[in-house]
Formats: sequence, structure tokens, C-alpha cells
Amino acid sequence: MVAYLASSWSRRSEMRQIRSELNSVGVCVNARWLDEEETPPRDNDKYMRENAFADIKDVVGCDVFVRFSDDLSSDVVPSNLATGARFFEMGLAYKEGIPIVVVGGKQCIFDFLPVTHLKDKEELKSYLSPV
Repeated sequence: MVAYLASSWSRRSEMRQIRSELNSVGVCVNARWLDEEETPPRDNDKYMRENAFADIKDVVGCDVFVRFSDDLSSDVVPSNLATGARFFEMGLAYKEGIPIVVVGGKQCIFDFLPVTHLKDKEELKSYLSPV
């Protein structure tokens, strides 16, 4: 089982921990973005383009796409959540017919499509763990 983990960039450390936990139950995580530089050089077009293509390749190469919802309980969305790559990636997975899991609740209109919803990482580990 190969899973792609998608979340806001600001949650990368948390996603690395979840990757370790999934690896320990036999799930391979192919999301190379988790190992990118601490602060991506957004002024380097070549770097950004190459990493965008790497993300696309990882999404297309996974067995299941997992996106983590953000806490939007505040009236103002924090700037660290204002990136949208995870939503592009989810659309790509949907287009490719890859099963989609959303962890943490519905966040956008596309979460109302026929996708699997799980409460938290513990449910995710159970869901993805080989029987």
C-alpha cells in the first residue's frame, strides 16, 4: 500500500510523524514534499516547477490519497493555511480515480464528493493497515 499525504506546508513536521507511524504498520508514504528544504525558495522557478512535477508524480503513483483538513474555527484564515497545493493534488487524485481519504472533517466543497472521511490519524492507521 502506497499512500500520499497532503496537508498545508505548515504541518510538514506533523506529517513526517504520521509518515513514520504509517511506515511502522506497513504503509509506504511516497510524498517527497515532506523532505524538501525547510523554506522553499519561491523565487526559484526551476526549483518550484521541479518539485511541482515531483508532487504530481507522487500523487499519480499512490494507491490512496490522504488529505488532512485544517482547523478553520477562526473567522480569519491564518496565512500558513492559505496555500492550496493540497487541493490541486486532491483534484488530480480524483481525476486519476485514486481513492481519497480526508482526515479531520469536511473543509471544502469537494469533500462532499464520494470520498472516505476519517476522524483522526488513529482511524487512518487502522483504515490503511494491512489485515
